[in-house]
Amino acid sequence: MRYVTSPDRDKSGEWAKIKTEWGENWEGRSNDMLRDFASVLLGSNMVAVGATLDAKYFKSMPESPWKKTMRDPIFLGFFTLLMEALDKIDRINKQLSVAVIVDDDPEHAKDYYDLLAGLRAKFPRIRERISAITFGDDRAYPALQMADMLAFESRRLMVERMKNPGVKASDLYAAITSRGMHQPKLWTGDSLDKAAQIGISES
Repeated sequence: MRYVTSPDRDKSGEWAKIKTEWGENWEGRSNDMLRDFASVLLGSNMVAVGATLDAKYFKSMPESPWKKTMRDPIFLGFFTLLMEALDKIDRINKQLSVAVIVDDDPEHAKDYYDLLAGLRAKFPRIRERISAITFGDDRAYPALQMADMLAFESRRLMVERMKNPGVKASDLYAAITSRGMHQPKLWTGDSLDKAAQIGISES
Protein backbone atom coordinates (compact mmCIF):
# COMPACT_ATOMS: atom_id res chain seq x y z
CA MET A 1 0.00 0.00 0.00
CA ARG A 2 2.84 2.36 0.81
CA TYR A 3 4.33 1.94 -2.64
CA VAL A 4 1.03 1.96 -4.52
CA THR A 5 0.09 5.27 -2.94
CA SER A 6 3.65 6.68 -3.17
CA PRO A 7 5.58 4.78 -5.86
CA ASP A 8 8.67 6.97 -5.46
CA ARG A 9 9.22 5.50 -1.99
CA ASP A 10 9.92 2.07 -3.48
CA LYS A 11 13.72 1.87 -3.47
CA SER A 12 13.67 -1.02 -5.93
CA GLY A 13 12.13 1.28 -8.54
CA GLU A 14 9.55 -1.36 -9.46
CA TRP A 15 6.46 0.72 -8.66
CA ALA A 16 7.91 3.91 -10.10
CA LYS A 17 8.43 2.01 -13.34
CA ILE A 18 4.83 0.78 -13.34
CA LYS A 19 3.59 4.33 -12.69
CA THR A 20 5.60 5.57 -15.66
CA GLU A 21 4.27 2.80 -17.90
CA TRP A 22 0.67 3.55 -16.94
CA GLY A 23 1.22 7.26 -17.46
CA GLU A 24 -1.88 9.42 -17.14
CA ASN A 25 -3.91 6.29 -16.38
CA TRP A 26 -1.90 5.60 -13.21
CA GLU A 27 -4.39 6.91 -10.67
CA GLY A 28 -7.41 5.21 -12.19
CA ARG A 29 -5.68 1.89 -12.81
CA SER A 30 -4.05 1.74 -9.38
CA ASN A 31 -7.40 2.48 -7.70
CA ASP A 32 -9.07 -0.20 -9.83
CA MET A 33 -6.35 -2.66 -8.83
CA LEU A 34 -6.93 -2.01 -5.13
CA ARG A 35 -10.70 -2.27 -5.52
CA ASP A 36 -10.34 -5.58 -7.37
CA PHE A 37 -8.17 -6.98 -4.59
CA ALA A 38 -10.59 -5.75 -1.94
CA SER A 39 -13.52 -7.36 -3.76
CA VAL A 40 -11.70 -10.71 -3.66
CA LEU A 41 -11.31 -10.34 0.09
CA LEU A 42 -14.97 -9.38 0.49
CA GLY A 43 -16.00 -12.56 -1.29
CA SER A 44 -13.69 -14.79 0.73
CA ASN A 45 -13.95 -16.35 4.19
CA MET A 46 -11.07 -14.30 5.55
CA VAL A 47 -11.76 -12.25 8.69
CA ALA A 48 -9.98 -9.01 9.58
CA VAL A 49 -8.53 -8.47 13.05
CA GLY A 50 -5.90 -6.05 14.25
CA ALA A 51 -5.16 -2.84 16.10
CA THR A 52 -4.41 0.75 15.16
CA LEU A 53 -3.06 2.90 17.99
CA ASP A 54 -2.47 6.52 18.80
CA ALA A 55 1.10 5.78 19.89
CA LYS A 56 1.85 9.36 20.87
CA TYR A 57 -1.14 9.45 23.21
CA PHE A 58 -0.22 6.10 24.76
CA LYS A 59 3.27 7.34 25.57
CA SER A 60 1.86 10.52 27.15
CA MET A 61 -0.49 8.63 29.49
CA PRO A 62 0.25 8.65 33.23
CA GLU A 63 1.62 5.44 34.67
CA SER A 64 -0.94 2.84 35.70
CA PRO A 65 -1.00 -0.93 36.26
CA TRP A 66 -2.64 -1.35 32.84
CA LYS A 67 -0.02 0.74 31.06
CA LYS A 68 2.76 -1.11 32.85
CA THR A 69 1.30 -4.43 31.69
CA MET A 70 0.91 -3.22 28.10
CA ARG A 71 4.48 -1.80 28.11
CA ASP A 72 4.44 0.08 24.79
CA PRO A 73 2.22 0.63 21.70
CA ILE A 74 3.69 -2.30 19.77
CA PHE A 75 3.15 -4.70 22.67
CA LEU A 76 -0.46 -3.50 23.07
CA GLY A 77 -1.07 -3.77 19.34
CA PHE A 78 0.25 -7.33 19.13
CA PHE A 79 -1.72 -8.28 22.25
CA THR A 80 -4.92 -6.89 20.72
CA LEU A 81 -4.29 -8.68 17.43
CA LEU A 82 -3.77 -12.06 19.09
CA MET A 83 -6.65 -11.80 21.54
CA GLU A 84 -9.14 -10.65 18.91
CA ALA A 85 -7.97 -13.40 16.55
CA LEU A 86 -8.55 -15.98 19.28
CA ASP A 87 -12.00 -14.53 19.96
CA LYS A 88 -12.91 -15.01 16.29
CA ILE A 89 -11.46 -18.53 16.12
CA ASP A 90 -13.23 -19.54 19.33
CA ARG A 91 -16.55 -19.19 17.50
CA ILE A 92 -15.50 -22.27 15.54
CA ASN A 93 -13.34 -24.20 17.99
CA LYS A 94 -11.91 -23.12 21.34
CA GLN A 95 -9.17 -25.76 21.23
CA LEU A 96 -7.51 -24.93 17.91
CA SER A 97 -3.88 -23.91 18.08
CA VAL A 98 -2.96 -20.80 16.09
CA ALA A 99 0.14 -19.87 14.10
CA VAL A 100 1.15 -16.27 13.40
CA ILE A 101 2.65 -15.31 10.02
CA VAL A 102 4.55 -12.03 9.86
CA ASP A 103 5.87 -10.20 6.81
CA ASP A 104 9.48 -11.28 6.28
CA ASP A 105 11.82 -8.61 7.65
CA PRO A 106 15.21 -9.86 8.89
CA GLU A 107 15.87 -6.60 10.71
CA HIS A 108 12.82 -6.98 12.97
CA ALA A 109 12.17 -10.75 13.01
CA LYS A 110 13.67 -11.28 16.45
CA ASP A 111 11.65 -8.33 17.79
CA TYR A 112 8.42 -10.14 16.88
CA TYR A 113 9.65 -13.34 18.46
CA ASP A 114 10.52 -11.45 21.64
CA LEU A 115 7.10 -9.78 21.60
CA LEU A 116 5.37 -13.13 21.43
CA ALA A 117 7.59 -14.50 24.20
CA GLY A 118 6.67 -11.54 26.40
CA LEU A 119 2.97 -12.02 25.74
CA ARG A 120 3.20 -15.73 26.42
CA ALA A 121 4.84 -15.00 29.76
CA LYS A 122 2.03 -12.66 30.85
CA PHE A 123 -1.09 -14.22 29.35
CA PRO A 124 -1.93 -17.95 29.71
CA ARG A 125 -4.44 -17.86 26.88
CA ILE A 126 -1.77 -16.72 24.41
CA ARG A 127 0.76 -19.17 25.83
CA GLU A 128 -1.64 -22.09 25.44
CA ARG A 129 -3.09 -21.23 22.03
CA ILE A 130 -0.41 -19.46 19.94
CA SER A 131 1.74 -22.39 18.92
CA ALA A 132 4.04 -20.91 16.25
CA ILE A 133 5.37 -17.76 14.64
CA THR A 134 6.86 -17.70 11.17
CA PHE A 135 7.75 -15.22 8.43
CA GLY A 136 6.55 -15.02 4.83
CA ASP A 137 7.14 -13.11 1.60
CA ASP A 138 4.14 -10.88 0.97
CA ARG A 139 4.59 -11.31 -2.80
CA ALA A 140 3.82 -15.02 -2.40
CA TYR A 141 1.32 -14.83 0.46
CA PRO A 142 -1.70 -12.63 -0.35
CA ALA A 143 -2.95 -12.63 3.27
CA LEU A 144 0.05 -10.49 4.21
CA GLN A 145 -0.94 -8.03 1.49
CA MET A 146 -4.45 -8.00 2.96
CA ALA A 147 -2.97 -7.18 6.37
CA ASP A 148 -0.94 -4.36 4.83
CA MET A 149 -4.03 -2.90 3.17
CA LEU A 150 -6.01 -3.21 6.40
CA ALA A 151 -3.28 -1.47 8.41
CA PHE A 152 -3.06 1.36 5.87
CA GLU A 153 -6.81 1.94 5.64
CA SER A 154 -7.48 1.62 9.38
CA ARG A 155 -4.74 4.11 10.20
CA ARG A 156 -6.12 6.53 7.65
CA LEU A 157 -9.63 6.11 9.09
CA MET A 158 -8.48 6.71 12.66
CA VAL A 159 -6.49 9.82 11.70
CA GLU A 160 -9.47 11.21 9.79
CA ARG A 161 -11.89 10.49 12.65
CA MET A 162 -9.62 12.27 15.11
CA LYS A 163 -10.28 15.39 13.01
CA ASN A 164 -13.90 14.61 12.12
CA PRO A 165 -15.62 11.87 14.18
CA GLY A 166 -18.42 11.55 11.65
CA VAL A 167 -16.26 10.71 8.63
CA LYS A 168 -17.23 7.53 6.80
CA ALA A 169 -14.87 4.65 6.12
CA SER A 170 -13.52 4.24 2.60
CA ASP A 171 -14.93 1.67 0.18
CA LEU A 172 -11.68 -0.28 0.53
CA TYR A 173 -12.00 -0.38 4.30
CA ALA A 174 -15.62 -1.54 4.03
CA ALA A 175 -14.66 -4.35 1.66
CA ILE A 176 -11.73 -5.70 3.66
CA THR A 177 -13.72 -5.61 6.91
CA SER A 178 -16.69 -7.54 5.52
CA ARG A 179 -18.67 -4.30 5.30
CA GLY A 180 -17.71 -3.43 8.86
CA MET A 181 -18.55 -6.79 10.46
CA HIS A 182 -14.92 -7.54 11.32
CA GLN A 183 -12.92 -4.42 12.08
CA PRO A 184 -9.57 -3.81 13.76
CA LYS A 185 -9.56 -2.17 17.17
CA LEU A 186 -9.00 1.59 16.94
CA TRP A 187 -7.11 2.61 20.07
CA THR A 188 -7.92 6.31 20.28
CA GLY A 189 -7.12 8.50 23.27
CA ASP A 190 -10.61 7.89 24.70
CA SER A 191 -10.42 4.11 24.40
CA LEU A 192 -6.90 4.06 25.85
CA ASP A 193 -8.07 6.09 28.86
CA LYS A 194 -11.05 3.77 29.40
CA ALA A 195 -8.81 0.70 29.24
CA ALA A 196 -6.44 2.21 31.79
CA GLN A 197 -9.36 2.94 34.13
CA ILE A 198 -10.97 -0.50 33.79
CA GLY A 199 -7.78 -2.55 33.55
CA ILE A 200 -7.55 -5.71 31.50
CA SER A 201 -8.15 -9.33 32.32
CA GLU A 202 -7.18 -12.57 30.66
CA SER A 203 -10.37 -14.04 29.21
